[in-house]
Amino acid sequence: SGWQRLQVTDMQRHTARWIYQHDYIGNVCWPGQQNSTAALMKLQCEYNRSSVWQAFEREDDPYSAPAPGSCSAKQATTRGLAYADTLGRLFAQQYVQRTAPRPVTGLAGCPRGSVLLASDSVQKNQRTTQSVYEGLCGRSPDVDEFP
Repeated sequence: SGWQRLQVTDMQRHTARWIYQHDYIGNVCWPGQQNSTAALMKLQCEYNRSSVWQAFEREDDPYSAPAPGSCSAKQATTRGLAYADTLGRLFAQQYVQRTAPRPVTGLAGCPRGSVLLASDSVQKNQRTTQSVYEGLCGRSPDVDEFP
């Protein structure tokens, strides 16, 4: 058709995450919401929270007091990280594999300078960015390339 794709942009905040502290809701869960002390939330929140850029330690969940809970406020869940990885894989399939003259994987599909990453220093956002990149490129981002 004479057209060539030069850029694809994915702009998102984050995927599934644990909730924020909110004074206007009295820092309590809404009706029917799982407290982070629930077994399901332990499965979703018990992982190494750190990204390739920053160490994120576990913080107390304000919604589970007096119990400590398994989630930290503003934390991505494992389900959310899986969604982000899937999105990266879909981008790879749609925009890398489909347009390449031969199959590419890993580093060959994401040569230095071909992908731009940006995130603030919040755990859910950094881990979402990292997971999308891992799905797209088949490896973690390089801190030297993305300081």
